[in-house]
Amino acid sequence: RFASFFANPLELAAATLLSGAVLVAMFIKNKIEEPRLFQAALLCSILCVAFALSRASLAGYFMASYLFFLINGNKKILWFYHGLFVAVALVFVYFLANGIVGEFILNTFTFTNTSSLSHLVEWVDGIEAIGRSPMGLGLGESGRVAGELGLNVGGENQIIIIGVQAGVVAIGLYVLMYAVTIGWSAKLFLKGEGKEQQLGIMLFILKIGMIVPVLTAA
Repeated sequence: RFASFFANPLELAAATLLSGAVLVAMFIKNKIEEPRLFQAALLCSILCVAFALSRASLAGYFMASYLFFLINGNKKILWFYHGLFVAVALVFVYFLANGIVGEFILNTFTFTNTSSLSHLVEWVDGIEAIGRSPMGLGLGESGRVAGELGLNVGGENQIIIIGVQAGVVAIGLYVLMYAVTIGWSAKLFLKGEGKEQQLGIMLFILKIGMIVPVLTAA
């Protein structure tokens, strides 16, 4: 797993999602004046996510790009994505029967490797804490600071972290704000012009791309 000059591969993957959103916003403004440069930059971003081996970021990256081409009405690229999904499924089946990569994929979905298992344990701890204290345990009881101090309750999921600290009302507000941001940004992209359209597509791609990482990290 590579991290470049970032602290760890997950930071690289998250930064790549942001850079991808900015790239598309620039692409919309410039009307394909430099298509080869744009394509090369996107290829580099895909390689960054792949080498970081961040499963959540990789899923978010392709989900965001698929939805972008879907709302943009680009049928040719959508057919390419459908073909890519089929190819990935075939490769998935092949690797399941062969060696280390297959074992890595299988362990991811069965939560039997160390990384996936730690996610599961943190989620269960957090959900149990929310059940015991639906109004929250207080700020700082979960998340990065608590984790550094070894006092963390739950985690590995932004929604659970917020719920442990501030309760179910905060979870509702957080999810509502996230959904409203996606809806408004999509509207800006489809109906806005100039910088408004750029801002809309950048936020839309970023928020869609971060859904899976939000569910699996702080």
